[in-house]
Amino acid sequence: MRANPYLVLTAILALAVGPAWISSQQLVVEGDVFRIHYPWFVLWRDALAAGEFPFWNPYSFGGIPAFATLQAGYGYPLHWLLTPLP
Repeated sequence: MRANPYLVLTAILALAVGPAWISSQQLVVEGDVFRIHYPWFVLWRDALAAGEFPFWNPYSFGGIPAFATLQAGYGYPLHWLLTPLP
């Protein structure tokens, strides 16, 4: 009997992402997501929590536009919908 490839893939992904399901203190991402996108999300959430809109990122070089940077994804509608989630 052959294993269902979708079940095998689900099991592999569950093993890889399992630590994030157990603890909120562990990130299971690496590479570009961790080094580039995660700091943009932190800037976004911290600025909104402080009651400011993140037009400027003072932490990159001498400062760069944050909202105008397409890579940050601040104009993406799904980004706005997922912001309130923990």
